[in-house]
Amino acid sequence: STEGANQSTTGTCTDVAGNTTPDTQTGINIDLTKPVVPVFIGITANDSFVFGSVPTAASISCESSDLLSGLNSAGCVVTGYSDLVSGTGQHTLTAKAIDVAGNEQTATLKYTVTAWTLNGFYKPVDMGMLNTVKSGSTVPLKFEVFAGTTTELTSTTVVKSFTTQQVSCQNFAQEIEAPIEVTTTGGTVLRYDGTGGQFIQNWQTPKGKAGSCYKVTMTTQDGSTIVADFLLK
Repeated sequence: STEGANQSTTGTCTDVAGNTTPDTQTGINIDLTKPVVPVFIGITANDSFVFGSVPTAASISCESSDLLSGLNSAGCVVTGYSDLVSGTGQHTLTAKAIDVAGNEQTATLKYTVTAWTLNGFYKPVDMGMLNTVKSGSTVPLKFEVFAGTTTELTSTTVVKSFTTQQVSCQNFAQEIEAPIEVTTTGGTVLRYDGTGGQFIQNWQTPKGKAGSCYKVTMTTQDGSTIVADFLLK
């Protein structure tokens, strides 16, 4: 049969004795066409968001329509999205609409989440070179975190972890021990210095480890890192 609404068909039933009864069924809808291509609402193709400012999942939806049988009870559904797990990089959403007849239509959309901007470590640490410090001394690790390039973040919750790791002094990529979380208590606790406009984490270097090399890594919630290398004397 061809596609269309309110169609009918007539047939005849015949029993073994040869008796016949005609019957006509009406109100038949035949839908062979997919719904209209879904349109995303609350987000646009190739949108870019700084980590932490991605729209909430509840604000993202889609709409579609179907001229014959209509959409099923689910309507148009967006999958592949969660503001809670939108890490940095490119992400793909899928919008799907299914009509009552079971015909499906989908659309996809890509958006990007950009990382925070990290500056530091500042003096007395020298980035890009080996820092020589006394074993047992305290090294102030100073840095800034920006959402984008201008919005400075000042809550210590933006820092996910501080770790130290003993490495080979001949090859800093060669690990001697697993990374150890920096314990922050008392005077070494991570803080934001409003006067200097920067975070400060005081690292108490290991005592009795002269001649050893360490890699210090600060990781923010978006996965960005600042790494500095040290030689203890």
